[in-house]
Formats: sequence, structure tokens, C-alpha cells
Amino acid sequence: MRTKVLIHLLDGTSSSPLEDMVRVNNELAMFDLTLARRPQVIAINKVDLPEVKSRIQALQSTFADAGIIPVFISAAAGEGLEELVSQTWNLLKATDIRLKVTAQASPRVFRPQPVDSVPRVQVKGNTYIVSEPELERLLGNFDLDDPDEWPEFYEKLEKLGINSLLEKAGARSGDIIITGNKEWKWLTDEHRRARRNF
Repeated sequence: MRTKVLIHLLDGTSSSPLEDMVRVNNELAMFDLTLARRPQVIAINKVDLPEVKSRIQALQSTFADAGIIPVFISAAAGEGLEELVSQTWNLLKATDIRLKVTAQASPRVFRPQPVDSVPRVQVKGNTYIVSEPELERLLGNFDLDDPDEWPEFYEKLEKLGINSLLEKAGARSGDIIITGNKEWKWLTDEHRRARRNF
């Protein structure tokens, strides 16, 4: 909480480091909004691995679209660490100068923009893996063991387009859905009504 600058370390082997960054910043904002507004240096790790090195140009383009220039590093090989330290030091000095100008001034901070992407579904047998950061956040706000909470939850699913996405993917009532580290059962309108009445 006392830090002035954050180094946001991303795993270069992740399917979407940008989505990982947005997810963590959303969690920071839910914990403490001022913490999420601290200046950040974005570092993508593991560039010593061939599968990450081959993606560098694509990752640069993806992050550039969000207005971010990340530092590519390898903690294992020591690659890019000097640049990371330099960027962090420069940002820290700039932050100190702004703080000295006036205690009331809000420092210029990095605010991650929402990722303009649609939810994605992967099918593995009768299990459906839904990638959608907003859905992960919603699942933390609902107790799906309580049928009284279903109407509001499924209404939000409808707004996010999750219900139609699962239908198109072939999901049926009772199928297991995995979102982030949470697992839940998807129910159609008919089955939700039947279970609530039961």
C-alpha cells in the first residue's frame, strides 16, 4: 500500500497476457481503487522460451492497441532486466517530481482500457470453459446454491451474451461450466423454473 510504482509481471506463455493484466487490475480496483491507480511498468516474462520469443511482435501489437509499451524480460536468463530497472527508475523519479509539485495533484497513472473482445467458449467433453473476466467477477457476487439469486445472475449472463454462446456451443442444462477457478452448472430457463419450484 505504501509503494509509489507497481511492476506488473505477466507470464509470456499465457494465452492472453493482456487479459491477465486487465483481470489483476480489476482485482486491485476492487481491493483498493487508489492502489489500482498507481503508475505501472508492464513486464512480460519468459522471453527465453521459443514459444514466447516467437510471439513478441504479436504481443507488442496487442499491447500497443491498448496504449501500452511492455518490457520483455527473462528472469531466468537475465534478459531485459536493465531496461526494466531503467523504466521503473524513470517512472519513480517522475512520480516523485509530480508529488512534490503539489500534494493535491493526482499522478498521471496507467488505467487499463477494457479489452474489446467477446467471450470465448472451449468445449472439453461435457465441460465448457468460458473465458470472460466480467463473468469471473460476477461469480464472486452470487451464491448459485440459492435459487433466489438465479434470476438476477442469469439476467446478467444474458446481457453478457453467455447464454446464447453456451447454447451455440451445444451446452445442455446441468452441464459443467468452468470460469477462471470457479465451476458451476448451467441451467436453461425451463430447468431453472423446475428446480426452483422443486
